[in-house]
Amino acid sequence: MASGPTLGSKPGAMLANRVTALRFISEEAEKMAEKQDEKQEGKRGLVVARKSDGKWSVKRQGARCALKTVKTREEAEAFARELASQEGVAVAIEEK
Repeated sequence: MASGPTLGSKPGAMLANRVTALRFISEEAEKMAEKQDEKQEGKRGLVVARKSDGKWSVKRQGARCALKTVKTREEAEAFARELASQEGVAVAIEEK
């Protein structure tokens, strides 16, 4: 006869196995989410700001040096948004 489970064979054990498997999957999903959060905590967002000479710079939050300096705000914003989407960080625009 077949050795696999049948409708009459230990439905409680099969249900317990499924519950255990679901708990394991849920725990693994939580661990993955925590790891992702830890990665995000170390990243600094980007800031677009106007310089005293009228040009626009893109910097990391808290940085002294610019990643890029351009002539227009639009260029700076486009660069910052592209980089932010690649790195998964936010962009702040300083209005002066």
